[in-house]
Amino acid sequence: MDFQNLQDELIEKKLNLTEYLKKSKDVVKVFLKENKLWTIFFIIANIWMLFCAAFEKKLTSESYVRLYNSFRYLISMLNTVASVYSNLFYTAVIMKIGFKIENREDEFTLKKSLFKFLVLTLLYFAIGMAIALLIFPAAIMLLISEANFIGTVIAGIIVIAIIVFLVIMFLYFVQIYCIRKMTIIDALQYNLEISGGNRTRAVVPIIIFVLLNAILRIPFSLPIFYKITSIIIFPICIVIGIISSFLGIFIAIMGVIIFLNVEYDYLKKQNKNLQ
Repeated sequence: MDFQNLQDELIEKKLNLTEYLKKSKDVVKVFLKENKLWTIFFIIANIWMLFCAAFEKKLTSESYVRLYNSFRYLISMLNTVASVYSNLFYTAVIMKIGFKIENREDEFTLKKSLFKFLVLTLLYFAIGMAIALLIFPAAIMLLISEANFIGTVIAGIIVIAIIVFLVIMFLYFVQIYCIRKMTIIDALQYNLEISGGNRTRAVVPIIIFVLLNAILRIPFSLPIFYKITSIIIFPICIVIGIISSFLGIFIAIMGVIIFLNVEYDYLKKQNKNLQ
């Protein structure tokens, strides 16, 4: 695949959803070919996390409680490693693809991706705490109203308002922060600048695939999986883990392509240098 041609196309015009899907599929193929080891570890991490989610209740039942207690810290440590690696992997994917499209591959280093990952992790933690405080009024409203219609509607409005706020504030933020040389504050401001009129361009396709990925993963936390024998669960974890991993990579790469297309269009309108 010629990445210079891809960049030229992203600069030339705004692509439609079909074109985003096609370009993303082509880029995914190149990424997988060039980053086999990174991807294999990512798939293993996903399979492990699904397997643990499905077996946690089974292992903590009376029959297996001693076995679980013996390996609890090891399992917890492996879960942490798998989660950290998965998120670091996503950061690396965004940086690698963004740099490759713009012919800046030599700028990528593991040290840079690790730093970006750590900063984003701290930011996510802060956002999570802020969301918890913002959702608190909704929870109080539900308790006071005993979950009646009006109380549920008000709580729902609060939650929707939070979601809309996050979409507006962070739609292209991660791509900007990972690919551009900007501070967090500058990246947030730049996100607001380029997002005007371009929110549905990213929200619609990415949400569709994120929901699809969630639908694949959520059942592993449901009680029904605790009653299924290990012989059946393990191959299911492998298959879903592989599919979920490829979907995650596809989502990350499509996010980069959409961001660059939106940014190039914004810079053209501002008569700024695209190089």
